[in-house]
Amino acid sequence: MVEIIKMSKLFGNYIFAGATFFLIGIIGYGIAMHNQDYAISVYNDYIMRQVNPINEFSDIAKCAILFISNSIIGLTMILTGFVGAKLFKTSILPILTIMYNGFVLGVMFFMIGTRLPATAIALSLIPHGIFELSALFLCCAGGLYVAETMIGNPDLTVYTKKPLIDNSNIPLLIALKTYLCVMLPMFLVAAVVEIFISTQILKYMVGQ
Repeated sequence: MVEIIKMSKLFGNYIFAGATFFLIGIIGYGIAMHNQDYAISVYNDYIMRQVNPINEFSDIAKCAILFISNSIIGLTMILTGFVGAKLFKTSILPILTIMYNGFVLGVMFFMIGTRLPATAIALSLIPHGIFELSALFLCCAGGLYVAETMIGNPDLTVYTKKPLIDNSNIPLLIALKTYLCVMLPMFLVAAVVEIFISTQILKYMVGQ
């Protein structure tokens, strides 16, 4: 039987993913502050691609879209954990995904900050952000787990161990089961909270 990854094994990579995310976010915020034309272009592109297309949908549909979108990003980080692992001695694509999302959030945070008070931003981001970012960091950690397991075992391939004795030792399957049992429910909670709680908090704060 395939077990899930013990959280203690993911803790170091979880902290690394979170630190990378927020560091790149600060850099993105700084770049936006000093190059507002660029910040506006990033902001408008994000709004056009991510927000405007779902504005006309019902709250249930928005919730489903957010859940599916975040779930795909998280799953991709785990599935691509092995890419370049033995060549670069780490997992490249999950780290790049975390860096990209951190950068965009930094730019977005700056742009929203020019329109709304910090209190409104914090109260509208923290409720769902706790679940969403934690799940993203865990997915990145899962991708790194797959890479590190392969690096530490020269005879290990992405899908199996030679000779194959049982499926319980396959790192990708272990990471995927952890994703299904831990990260996926967190993405669902994050989507529900964002649509039905965070959005309402933001509307209330702006209304004040």
